[in-house]
Amino acid sequence: MAKRVSASNLAAISHRLLEVPLDVQSVTLPDDMVAERCGRNTVWRLIFTDGRKWFMKFCDDLTTFQRETQGLRWAEELASQDDRFMSASIVYSDKKEKVFATEGLPGLTLLDLCKSTFRIDRNPFGKETLKANTRLAVQRLCDWLGQLHRIQLSDTSCLYDHSVSAVSKRVQRKLKKNVNGYSISDLVGISSVEPSNLLGTSNALIFGDVTLGNFFFDGEKIGAIDFEDLGVGPPSRDFKTLELEFQRPFRTITYRSDRYLLQQLSHLSSSAHPIFEFELKLLRLEQLVQSSSSTKREQKRIRDELQQLAMRL
Repeated sequence: MAKRVSASNLAAISHRLLEVPLDVQSVTLPDDMVAERCGRNTVWRLIFTDGRKWFMKFCDDLTTFQRETQGLRWAEELASQDDRFMSASIVYSDKKEKVFATEGLPGLTLLDLCKSTFRIDRNPFGKETLKANTRLAVQRLCDWLGQLHRIQLSDTSCLYDHSVSAVSKRVQRKLKKNVNGYSISDLVGISSVEPSNLLGTSNALIFGDVTLGNFFFDGEKIGAIDFEDLGVGPPSRDFKTLELEFQRPFRTITYRSDRYLLQQLSHLSSSAHPIFEFELKLLRLEQLVQSSSSTKREQKRIRDELQQLAMRL
């Protein structure tokens, strides 16, 4: 039987993890529990001796804490209404310390599932079965996003603003940013962008960061983690992000995109404003510039795509 962990024990664990130096990647906790750093944020994976995995996240500010925990509660509500969905239950939450812990989700991330399905140098057998499984996972994800977009909002104070006008302002700030001694605007060859149409898009609750590593699939159900970018904006932004995830041939996702999936996602994201794609590719260029393993060819391709997008704005 799995040992129950009390709120006081989790509070003690959170205080212990806050004291761990940044260069330490794992620590042993009482009862032989192990904590490992994971992700780019202050997130710890708590591994129990019985194999259970929980996650503890420390938020930078109260607004982020409220956004993350509200997103988890909405996901739990969706899972309770539809057996195609699952959710990571909150097992600990401390608003004052801006920390919370959740149970882990079963299955594989969509990133791992897609790598197994589409990579040229892996899995020479059983590809059709894996493709069918991946198609089901993506269909489940699209269904989950559709339900999320329908949630009625009464208070948006803790949510990100992903409207066209807000994204346009973020892009302008990003272009002025210096990275490794270079101005982003100089790298792109564009000093500013002025979208010709800021209207015509309806806003709703959107996930905001539909990257493949943020979703788990257990063979039947889909579930989400990391609600840090949860916000209000056009639903097409979520589908455009997912479409780009399947298109980008970068080192971390080197699988071959499946034509059926791309056709499906292109239809869902066809109404996305070009400024959303511009922002996503701009963020990708910044990551490439900061990465020691990226190539000039990769950076040039993104720059060319950004210049083409700028002409559509």
